[in-house]
Amino acid sequence: MKRAVGLKQGVAVGVSALAAYIALRMLRARVYDALIVRLTTEWYSEVLKRLPLDCELLDVGIGTGTALANNEDPVRTKNIRVDGVDDDGDYIRRCRAIMMQRGLD
Repeated sequence: MKRAVGLKQGVAVGVSALAAYIALRMLRARVYDALIVRLTTEWYSEVLKRLPLDCELLDVGIGTGTALANNEDPVRTKNIRVDGVDDDGDYIRRCRAIMMQRGLD
């Protein structure tokens, strides 16, 4: 026999799904850092080695900026100005926070 889902049950399921979605959205930047940053940190290192002093770098798809922050020494010693863009607002917010925390803003 089929049971109809009542309004209260449907709302409860909807609220639970919304809460899970919000939690995942909030964690995406941290998951990105855990999975992607190891590779991009190495890539950044290789690129920064090849750049001259006092240059500018545009990072399209900067993500959370953690890979850049992990390479802050060559950025500082070579006086490299980095502008980063990304289409993900969560990543940009985390990137700004990391850059401010490291004094790279």
